[in-house]
Amino acid sequence: MAEVPSVSGYVAIVGAVGVVLWYVAAYYTSPLRRFPGPALAGWTNWWRFWLVTSGKYQFRIHELHEQYGPVVRIGPNVLDLDYPELIKTIYMSTNQAFRKTEFYDSSNYMENGQVRRTVFTAPDPIEHASLKKPIIKVYSTSSILSMEGIVDDTISEWCEKIENIICANRGVVDIGEWLNFFTWDVISKVTFGKPFGFIDHGSDHNGLLKASDSIIAYFAAVGQIPMLDWFLQKNPIITPSSTGISVGTAFCLKSLIDRKTQRAATAEKTWPENDMLDRFLNIQAENPAAATDSAIFSATLVNFLAGADSTAETLKAALYFLVTHPRAMATLRHALHAARADPHGSPAVSPSYASARAVAYLEAVVRETFRMMPAVGMLLERYVPVTGLELPRGGGYVPPGTIVGINAYIMGRNTAVYGKDVDVFRPERWLRGEHESQEVFDERLRAMVAADLGFGAGPRVCIGKNLALVEIYKILATVIGRWEMCLDDKAEYTIESSWFIKQRGLVCRMKNAQDLRSV
Repeated sequence: MAEVPSVSGYVAIVGAVGVVLWYVAAYYTSPLRRFPGPALAGWTNWWRFWLVTSGKYQFRIHELHEQYGPVVRIGPNVLDLDYPELIKTIYMSTNQAFRKTEFYDSSNYMENGQVRRTVFTAPDPIEHASLKKPIIKVYSTSSILSMEGIVDDTISEWCEKIENIICANRGVVDIGEWLNFFTWDVISKVTFGKPFGFIDHGSDHNGLLKASDSIIAYFAAVGQIPMLDWFLQKNPIITPSSTGISVGTAFCLKSLIDRKTQRAATAEKTWPENDMLDRFLNIQAENPAAATDSAIFSATLVNFLAGADSTAETLKAALYFLVTHPRAMATLRHALHAARADPHGSPAVSPSYASARAVAYLEAVVRETFRMMPAVGMLLERYVPVTGLELPRGGGYVPPGTIVGINAYIMGRNTAVYGKDVDVFRPERWLRGEHESQEVFDERLRAMVAADLGFGAGPRVCIGKNLALVEIYKILATVIGRWEMCLDDKAEYTIESSWFIKQRGLVCRMKNAQDLRSV
């Protein structure tokens, strides 16, 4: 006689059938069903999760756009868009009608059992403004340039180490790894007044780089299914204290407490502004209600989590494109050499940011690098507001509550904006053509600049943009002006796409360019 299922068995069966029916109903009644995309993506966000963990995210999304066009459904409620005219609509509205999604929540931190948002993650415009407004002047161009000497000192130390490696290792240098060391030491000196010591040690001696990698990998993957964060990182029962985000939180919190303790122990009325933390605390002294400890901590944590890796990846990409495009390398080197104010003088190790920025071909190289290989390789998610969204060129109506976004990597390959040769590294596209009128060039340049999402756009543009640009221009001008280089024959250069597009194996053969100098 067959065994009759227990009550719990019936409940399990009914529950399973209910889940299946819910998925079927949701799929066939979804207003997004009309938009093309992988079949599995229309059923579950686990498809996105898998794609992120595969390390091939932006490449696969690019293939899908080539297959389906400017709209690709990559989740049950997610559309990846390739419309340059929507950048202003989605990211630059003054009231931030298109709010950030829960994708960003895994970068929030815990304080006394409560979830705290940062200037990067806060979805509400008012909350975002309350975190950003008190400290934004510290990130202004003038403020960053007042700390340019910190970058100069770090470049000098870095160059000395590179010279030693060239001599000791017959010119073979893992320049990608050393660019990581450089950007991390810069961000720590600029933010906290002292380096992490990666350049000095020549290694990830304290494990922070590994911790950072784990943070970014977690953020990118879990962001596809945000509820996972509550079972993992935000779970007070199972979360280990040594997770990547915890390492960053602990370091930034200790730095803030130590600096405030140091100040409280003296009778000084005024304090220097040697680093960002000094400047944050000076602002707090003037307006404690606005520049709260939470706002200051939020800023230092964002610096820690995103201020180094993104810049390092951009520098790696620029050098990779240059060493694999000798003509562009030669043109840039010639432009830097020609820009020297005094051909017979003894230039500083690092050129000034102003002089490096004045080299038109260097700017073209930087812009082309952001187009070809932006640091962020995923779409910048936003919710469609109550008004809905009408897609351009008869693309259809997107209902409120849908997640939409534009991927800088995809936008950088938009042929309507950048021309048919979008897969070619060609800095000249950012310069006026020989037979091109100024009017035509200005219009073309405006369109390309408007489509550049390398730092995001609008009120949510990357807060560290100015510091990143100072580092990028100065180190590229220094490296190209000081050394000749090519990709080593044994180099195994790879790209892994997550939130940041991570590059590894950028190993080069380098030698001094005796007859060339920096700007």
